[in-house]
Amino acid sequence: MDRKNTIRYVPLKNLEDKELARAFGYTEENPRHSYAGMAGFEEAANKTDLTRYGQSAVKKGGAHAKKKDKKNEKKRSAGATIGRFLRDTLLLFVALFMLAGATFYLLVGVGLSPRLQTLWVTTAMTTKDHKWLATAIVPEKKIREIMNRETISDVGYDTNLEDKNGYIGWQMDEMEKEINYTNAGYEKLEDGLYLKEVTGSGWHGFIMLVPDPKDLRLVDTPQQGVKGASVRWMVENEGGIAGVNGGGFDDGPNYDSNGGVVSGLLIIDGKLINPSWDDSGLKYNMIGFNSDGRLILRHCTKEWALANDIRYAVSFSPFLIVNGEGTIPEGSSGGWGIAPRTAIGQRSTGEVLLLVIDGRQPTWSIGVDLDVLQKVLLEEGCENAAMMDGGSSTVMIYNNEFVNRPSLGHERFINNCWVVMPHTEKPLWSY
Repeated sequence: MDRKNTIRYVPLKNLEDKELARAFGYTEENPRHSYAGMAGFEEAANKTDLTRYGQSAVKKGGAHAKKKDKKNEKKRSAGATIGRFLRDTLLLFVALFMLAGATFYLLVGVGLSPRLQTLWVTTAMTTKDHKWLATAIVPEKKIREIMNRETISDVGYDTNLEDKNGYIGWQMDEMEKEINYTNAGYEKLEDGLYLKEVTGSGWHGFIMLVPDPKDLRLVDTPQQGVKGASVRWMVENEGGIAGVNGGGFDDGPNYDSNGGVVSGLLIIDGKLINPSWDDSGLKYNMIGFNSDGRLILRHCTKEWALANDIRYAVSFSPFLIVNGEGTIPEGSSGGWGIAPRTAIGQRSTGEVLLLVIDGRQPTWSIGVDLDVLQKVLLEEGCENAAMMDGGSSTVMIYNNEFVNRPSLGHERFINNCWVVMPHTEKPLWSY
């Protein structure tokens, strides 16, 4: 049956004569409904004496069929339009994707944008298992050239312990501190801490200012060598009020280790935790505090650290500021690429600054390279400062809540962290 010329069912009772009904295609076997198209109505008009019934039946049926045909035609037209729209949209998407890929290759792979190429290479090559992001599109010779030019070394930078002017110590009273810190943009928190949000082009971060360095202590996972812990848990377990992630640890192939194995030097309460074996006088990048509360940055052996009154220490690199001098030369990015960062620094007046900068979140913060990290700490007046572990480890906790936005959306297990304890007139550290 030709559906194109088909109208909907018409009840037999609406027709005035069975002869006309049969002409329209009705049968006694199915008296209620049957199909009648335009052709059926025309045939009925020719075979039937319409003077007895008038032409209303035929005209009505034909008009309805025409109306139905127009409706079907509109539906087909709408379907075809939607199909063309979806096809054109897909083609446009594919074309834009190919154009974007070609543009990216020209800018990064070929190097039409040296700055973008450097950023891409240093970011990829300082990861553990994603170096292929650089090696897949940038020639190996160019990668070596970029890394040799951008990567810095802090060898030869050590805190000068003989410089008595390099550390004045904590000397301001409460009123002086509050005026000084709030004028510098810090918000006073409970427990005598201060917090400031710092921002730049594409990044957000936070600085927590600890007025008394002796309110700070280093805490490690209770399952050292087996399993790490979160900063939130370690802060709460220690009875602290705030904290940030600390030094390095051996990570998994996809940055998924449980943080149980520490990397480098680890000294807590003046006791050596790691290494616990004969390391044949190996030197470490030590980031530590002595019993005076002074931040000491030094390339040294574990024996030197223990013999020179180091109370707390971890290892990480590079040092960012030593004796008031930045280690990253002007014009260099530091060679570590863009990522979330954590750093610790100290002013000559004793205050400790804990800095976190978020990353890997395009709508919030993409992260920074080391030159930005160093600049922030220099502007804050740090005499000595060093980078801590970063990436997905970067986190700042205050009152059991996140201050920053961790890149994973949650914490991961790490090996150790810096914990801020409630301030007390009685020194927390034994001398």
